[in-house]
Amino acid sequence: MFFRSRKGTTPRTDAAPPSRYFPTTVLCHTVDLDGLIPRVVDTDEENNDIKRLTPWIFEHTQIADDESFGGWPKERTEFRDVFYLLNTQFYDACDAGELADALESAETVTLPRKNWKAPRREYFTHSMRSQGMLLRILMETIYYNLRDIMDGGPELHFPVSKFRQEYTIGGHRYSSSPDGAAIVGLPEARIPVISFVGWYEKETWTEFLGEIVSIMLGQLAKNIDSAGLQDQEVFAVGFYGRCIYIARGYFTSDLIARVHSKGCSDNETVNLDFTRGYDLRLKDDWLEGTRGLTRLLRYILSGTARVGAIRSHVDHVTSSTRAV
Repeated sequence: MFFRSRKGTTPRTDAAPPSRYFPTTVLCHTVDLDGLIPRVVDTDEENNDIKRLTPWIFEHTQIADDESFGGWPKERTEFRDVFYLLNTQFYDACDAGELADALESAETVTLPRKNWKAPRREYFTHSMRSQGMLLRILMETIYYNLRDIMDGGPELHFPVSKFRQEYTIGGHRYSSSPDGAAIVGLPEARIPVISFVGWYEKETWTEFLGEIVSIMLGQLAKNIDSAGLQDQEVFAVGFYGRCIYIARGYFTSDLIARVHSKGCSDNETVNLDFTRGYDLRLKDDWLEGTRGLTRLLRYILSGTARVGAIRSHVDHVTSSTRAV
């Protein structure tokens, strides 16, 4: 469906494809955290994760606003940059409203050939870069707080530089560039396992979904190149206004193969599940949002998630163990 063409597979072209290759129907659902990401540790251990990740500011206030930074001690600077960016870069994002209110059960989306050149998006390059930086700092800090207590799994990296990835629909090439990612592998062979997705002012719901799906398909392509054709989960963490969300797409191997070679038929759909939006400036939202992010990291690195790059790592470790 969406993996990059190799020798002997469907040839790629940059010529404009027939219109039937453009539209994709996206079915959206808001689900609670337990319905989105399986818990791989018991409740007590997950609660300990959240305690470990509670920043100094929420020991003293319920809302992290501009006036809360004065007393932040130097010895407890974790997440300070996250709150600084939230309060300085996203002051104009309150008009977006709630993600759950905006969510439509079904939407026909036109995928951009190159998501970074989508109409109007290019005028918000700085804002999108800032959001990617914030999500990188947030996820990287959480990961390094958990790394010593998580069992196994490949090492994750959080590159500063942006990168592009290609996918193919019906023999026609598309490209996407996430606003950041958690990756496995060396920089020259990076494979994203969680993509970061930005939001821009007055972005329509169709544009919002097109951005997410485009980035997810690029991530899917990289993982299929790594692990071969198989059912895949694809995860993204992004912004909608001031709030972050976690999104999950699920793609069967049959769907991938069919759409890769033939394109999208009129009844082809992509299913996306979303958490609600979390305003990280609010203590209760912070606690629930970071619970979701820690659970996501633990789930992916446990090897039980259907993520190609992680499955390849598990298979390699298993083969090496048997060889010994």
